[in-house]
Amino acid sequence: MGQVPFHKRTGVQRPRGVDHGVPLSDRRFEELLKKAREFFAAEEINPEAEKLAVIQEILAEMARYGLKVEDLM
Repeated sequence: MGQVPFHKRTGVQRPRGVDHGVPLSDRRFEELLKKAREFFAAEEINPEAEKLAVIQEILAEMARYGLKVEDLM
């Protein structure tokens, strides 16, 4: 095992396999962008599930205060 590389100016250790001196190619940039989009899309909230959660919250508050639908009209 060799020495861990250090940044020339700051002296901070850099992880192995990271070459900060090589620019990203357009293809690699597009691949990374696609992966980021996929990650964030997977994390989006399901609107139907969110709607059901809000309804459950409203029903719980109505029960807590003894309210009926007619009380809201």
